[in-house]
Amino acid sequence: MLRKVLSLASLLSLGLAMTPALRAQVEKIKQTSHENAQERSSSGRSSSSASTSFDDGSGGNWGFGAWLIGETIGQVANWQAYKLRKRFANPSVVSLEIMPHLGINPPDYYLAMPRVRGNWGLFSTDFRYNLLIEPAVEGYRSFRTLDWQILQLNLVTTRPVTFRVGTGFSHESAARRAFHESTFALEGRLKADQLGWGAEYRVSKDYETGAVPRREFGVRGQYQVWERGKTRGYLMLGGFFQRYYGRVNVGGIQGGITLVMNN
Repeated sequence: MLRKVLSLASLLSLGLAMTPALRAQVEKIKQTSHENAQERSSSGRSSSSASTSFDDGSGGNWGFGAWLIGETIGQVANWQAYKLRKRFANPSVVSLEIMPHLGINPPDYYLAMPRVRGNWGLFSTDFRYNLLIEPAVEGYRSFRTLDWQILQLNLVTTRPVTFRVGTGFSHESAARRAFHESTFALEGRLKADQLGWGAEYRVSKDYETGAVPRREFGVRGQYQVWERGKTRGYLMLGGFFQRYYGRVNVGGIQGGITLVMNN
């Protein structure tokens, strides 16, 4: 197992070494963020306010809408109950995950991305602090986002595989503005949860300007190193790639530990 982890680390290091040095990325990201903010302001000044009128002549549709909402809530409740009944076969269905992860591409930049996720059957919520740090002559430069996937749906929750989709926001420090963000994640477990793997895609959107503040893709593997009661600890190693405003790329190796506390 150790040989496999070392081989994965060697491949990631080789890929990182083959990537051209990416310097001054923080200033580039801030500049593109500033340009997007200016475009938003310009668009706001040029647009005229419009009033919206509603035709209240279709009262019959309200009854159908109420029935549809009630039916949807009932089906979701049944789905949630079914997943909770299965939590003994798959304990991670109800769990708390703490992920103090870091990313590096030395000597150009470093990325702190600690994260916590709570899982409860069909639903999850996921919060991440994303801090890009770049060495500079004056000390360092940084760029920060707060990423909260307010609601994630665990559509597949078998013991070998979990698939989830989510929606929330990413708050960008430079723009002082929050953008809608979506996530798609696929995770797997092997050998009684001793081994794990995962892939995640994130994309945020500024609907006022049409800009994409960030696209992100990450992959990881993890290996269980200890277990105490209902808590497991994993060593994690992987890679990540972020693209800001379609112009500025940030990528490298990510690593850290993952704590999984099952109910």
